Amino acid sequence: MSQQQPGKPILMAMAIVAVLVLAAVVIWALGRKGNTEGTYEEPAEYKPVARFDQTEVHSLDEPKQLYDANAGAGIQNTSPLTGEQRRQMELFKPADVATDATLAQIVGARRTWDPMLQHWYGQDAPDFALMDLQGKQHRLSDYKGRNVLVIFWATWCGPCKLEIPHLTLLQKRASPDDLKILAVTNEDKQLVRKFVSDYGINYTVLFDEGQMANFYRAIQSRGIPSAAYIDPQGRVKFITLGLVPFEDTQAILNAKQ
Repeated sequence: MSQQQPGKPILMAMAIVAVLVLAAVVIWALGRKGNTEGTYEEPAEYKPVARFDQTEVHSLDEPKQLYDANAGAGIQNTSPLTGEQRRQMELFKPADVATDATLAQIVGARRTWDPMLQHWYGQDAPDFALMDLQGKQHRLSDYKGRNVLVIFWATWCGPCKLEIPHLTLLQKRASPDDLKILAVTNEDKQLVRKFVSDYGINYTVLFDEGQMANFYRAIQSRGIPSAAYIDPQGRVKFITLGLVPFEDTQAILNAKQ
């Protein structure tokens, strides 16, 4: 007696199941590929640079005890740059670009930082109101008509420390009518006060207690040091992640687009 072959309904059901399984595998594979590629939003030509070890960025979510394991270690957080740190700072060679370079040319020549959040470029920067060490309120809108550099940093962040001499030099050489540097942190004011004094910081330090707009949260979430370049019209010109040397900052500020 011959074995009965499966009927057409059964064969059709088996084919449908096979198609569904194949579709599920394809969807899973595509999703896995997307997860491994990360969320870097710049065009393909904006490849992350290979940084010196000293320029690795830090996350604001890193446990502070890594940098301040006990009260005595607090001295390390507030001590000025050592001779070795200054020698390391000299390794951060600026981008080799002309004085009239475009942003694309500056990005192509960069060595120690990356551009990010490009979809914000050209949009109005959200206003904010933060207090400085003296209790004076500063709004972003107070400085409309000049370039504003909003820096996100922390006293325990090694690359942030190495960036300070570049920023103090920028502050010395820039006209107050052309540029305002606002360095934003969320740390204890007394700790920051001593740090500012020890490092000779000559630009404005502000304290964020969680009231800044999501735009600034997005920048900080990528790591520190990071910075938003706001043009005189109050629009976002550029956003960086990593240590930006003095010369690169000047080139970004001067670039037309």
